[in-house]
Amino acid sequence: MAFLLQVYATHNSCPPHAFHRTIYVFICRDSNCSSINQSSNLCVFRCQLPKVNPYYSSEKPFDPDLDGEVPDPYFDQLKYAKICAACGCKASKKCGKCEQRWYCSREHQILDWQDGHKLACGKPPENDINEKMDTSEKLNELPGKKPRVANNGFLFPEYGMELATDYVPRNEIDSDCDDECEEEEEDDKLAKKFKELKQYEVTTNEISAKDLEGLEETPKDLAFNHFHKALSREPEQIMRYDRGGTPILATDLAPIPSNIPKCELCGAPRSFEFQLTPHLLSLMEVDSVGSSIDWATVLVYTCSMDCAIPDSGYVKEFVFKQDFVLEPSEAAETQNNGVDEA
Repeated sequence: MAFLLQVYATHNSCPPHAFHRTIYVFICRDSNCSSINQSSNLCVFRCQLPKVNPYYSSEKPFDPDLDGEVPDPYFDQLKYAKICAACGCKASKKCGKCEQRWYCSREHQILDWQDGHKLACGKPPENDINEKMDTSEKLNELPGKKPRVANNGFLFPEYGMELATDYVPRNEIDSDCDDECEEEEEDDKLAKKFKELKQYEVTTNEISAKDLEGLEETPKDLAFNHFHKALSREPEQIMRYDRGGTPILATDLAPIPSNIPKCELCGAPRSFEFQLTPHLLSLMEVDSVGSSIDWATVLVYTCSMDCAIPDSGYVKEFVFKQDFVLEPSEAAETQNNGVDEA
């Protein structure tokens, strides 16, 4: 799976062992793995560290922009795990020629070789084409809407996220509710009239198909209306964060979250934390309809107790995916599409 995004998400109520808390999302790049209303092509992990730990200063964060070109006193190559030069995940293999580049698999070693390492293998690190950008350049280029081009064909373009609070006026919420109620009343009237006409047709056989034209029952999708209105206020939003809140479902015509599995470590209930929106697909450059990764929304649920993770490692959390479906019959599938966390 390829790295999709990460969120540093801590708060004052976090226990001491979760002073630092980050959520990571990974996704399979193969469009064949992107099944309708199935989240098996996504994985979410939670990682936590206490304030005092071997990796970060407990006094202040290390900032190359402020501290200048000085070595990070907490950086120790012997202490840190080796990571793959292609994807950033834990590596167990290294280049047999230069013994400097590490990989998680042979496939990513081949990918990195084709994307430039063959020109730099055996040369000093500063000549490696994947190391041309210094730290300050990387930090200065990441924030904002201009993406950093991926180092290879496996990674997605890299962006920084800008945060804003979505303040919804109360009168707008009331207006939305009124509109939805009116729409629902009209649908109910139409459905009632349709049934009456059908009953009349059965009893008298005097009504034609033309009389029923335009009166076919249509499934209601109030959730989509609400989802559309919420996103239209900020069309470029890619994520909505509301820990402990309620997600905005994308549609009523797809399965909805139910029976969210409890935390596999402590057994505590999981709570909603954030959701991804369809606009992120365009930034990932995978928005070809019907032939690429797709979703209507992706919902992420995490342990409500922020329980301790053995060895300060990573634990898998729950992810649920909704898709826009064309046929109402597709919504009759299982109501728990993400229970199988494998």
